[in-house]
Amino acid sequence: MLCLKCGKDLIDCICPDKEERLKAIVDSPHLVTKVCKICGKHYAGCKCENPIWITVSGGKEVRVPGVNLNKPIEEKKENT
Repeated sequence: MLCLKCGKDLIDCICPDKEERLKAIVDSPHLVTKVCKICGKHYAGCKCENPIWITVSGGKEVRVPGVNLNKPIEEKKENT
């Protein structure tokens, strides 16, 4: 996800109102986003050493069937 003000990825965003805009994303009922359950921040604003990710829409936790945000992504092995 890119910042429309500075053009950088949200994690690298340098805008002074970054935290306010990330909070607006988390609180939006029109979006589902990844949030840290420990600090409550959008993934781009979380600084936790071992975050526990949840999906949130409208400021409330929602379940997305078949999605486990805390499971490492397995690399696909090519057949040789």
